[in-house]
Amino acid sequence: MKRTLLFLFAFISFAADAMKVEVHGNTIYASGPVEDDIRKFTEATEAPGVDTVVLINSPGGDLWTGIAVGRLIANRGLNTVIAGNCSSACSIMFMGGKERTFSDAFHPDITFIGIHGAHDRATKLVNQAAQPQIFAFYKQQMSERFNSAVMNTALYNMEDSGSMLRIFDAARSPVRPPYHCKSSQTLRKDCTEFKEFDAFSLGIVTTNVLTKVVLPASYKEAPQIFGQA
Repeated sequence: MKRTLLFLFAFISFAADAMKVEVHGNTIYASGPVEDDIRKFTEATEAPGVDTVVLINSPGGDLWTGIAVGRLIANRGLNTVIAGNCSSACSIMFMGGKERTFSDAFHPDITFIGIHGAHDRATKLVNQAAQPQIFAFYKQQMSERFNSAVMNTALYNMEDSGSMLRIFDAARSPVRPPYHCKSSQTLRKDCTEFKEFDAFSLGIVTTNVLTKVVLPASYKEAPQIFGQA
């Protein structure tokens, strides 16, 4: 049966054509768009002593790869760390971590996780049929801190593929509340803020304490926003 391609993408893009996955010591480093990267991650997780996956500035990509890698990480009992932003399919990978944290590798303004539901790659239209699998995986990983109202907002209150719930690193000042924009056309002032929550209380991270990350030289290229570094 031919697989329908469902993609999840954020607005920040990086100069890469596919996800770059490398093992350095006990850590897997991965950045860039999520494509058909399951084999890369499977081989990387088999490296001796690996216990952590650092996800670096990924705008998301293929939903099914995100779910498969998230489950792989969970089954292997690995920890996950966000360096910069990790959105859409990348956020599902991140949620597979046993211990989940933000890092201090990038400025707090661009350190966040972005969550939204799936959309069709060709039409860009929201695909509600795929949302229950994402919802179920988040619920499993967030455990008792799972907030169904917030996650329903993120996954189902979508007008287009640009909808996004952004949740920031709460350890550094100034603290930015999570907020949800239901469309790529929604002005920031019209987005919904969740001031009573942060990444820890929502079950996104397992602690607000940052993980110290020193990126390998091959991962230090600057992110691009609308073509500008």
